[in-house]
Amino acid sequence: MKQKSDKQKRKDAELSKIKGSLKRVCAICGKHGYVEGAHLLPRSLFPEYYTKPENIVPLCHECHQLYDNDISFRKKQAKLIKRVQSFDRLAANKHFRLYE
Repeated sequence: MKQKSDKQKRKDAELSKIKGSLKRVCAICGKHGYVEGAHLLPRSLFPEYYTKPENIVPLCHECHQLYDNDISFRKKQAKLIKRVQSFDRLAANKHFRLYE
């Protein structure tokens, strides 16, 4: 098994702390209970926001799957779009495909 670098361990610890502080309410549907810490901008495309609290929101499993895999669903999330625009307007335009 591959060892994690110290830098990755620090990032994982930061991420765990952020996810642990999230409210237990889905930011999309409002369902209470178990939620997942979801990245609004994915690490694969925007690694600079991987451990930024403003890029992580609580989502229930169903909304998380839709958000990650259905662009038409993602484009309807005005509150989340505005959140991303508040820290990176260009990334929001790209990820939410606002001008297509």
